[in-house]
Amino acid sequence: MTVQPKKRGDKAAPTAPAGGIGTSPLPPLVRVAKAPDDLGLARSTLYRLAAEGRITIRKIGTSSYVETESVLKLIKELPIAKIGPGSAK
Repeated sequence: MTVQPKKRGDKAAPTAPAGGIGTSPLPPLVRVAKAPDDLGLARSTLYRLAAEGRITIRKIGTSSYVETESVLKLIKELPIAKIGPGSAK
């Protein structure tokens, strides 16, 4: 695991080596504050999912980070949408 260079006042999240982890192009951790942009989930949703034990949030110092693998696992466990005539109810 590598750490992005820090700029003054910037907190860097640990990132995966080139190529990411497994097949995911996402870093292993995403700051909760950046997660809405990076993962498409609202902060409140992330904290609710973590409280339910469905995703993992880790602390590094005072910052909270979402484990992207836990979000990807949650997505794979979601039911597949049935799209087609008569599927909307």
